[in-house]
Amino acid sequence: MKTIWKFPLMSNLMEQHISTPRGAQPMSCEVQHGTICVWCLCDSETKETERWRIWIIGTGHPLPNNPKLSLLNTLIIGDFVWHVFYESKR
Repeated sequence: MKTIWKFPLMSNLMEQHISTPRGAQPMSCEVQHGTICVWCLCDSETKETERWRIWIIGTGHPLPNNPKLSLLNTLIIGDFVWHVFYESKR
């Protein structure tokens, strides 16, 4: 069954990983109650998992040298602007 799952991120880490059911599709990234979260469309019946690499990068900071980066969203939190990317599996 397809369901939407939330994956909270740690805002103090530039690079981090989330573990999702295999085949998950990232949908959105927003701030909820002060925490940056990623929402993915997942098949809740899939037992296999995969790790997604996520980057939170501030404006003016260098991007990782990775041609498979896809932007999830740009977030403004107080005086800071953050750009959240994931490494595309496809």
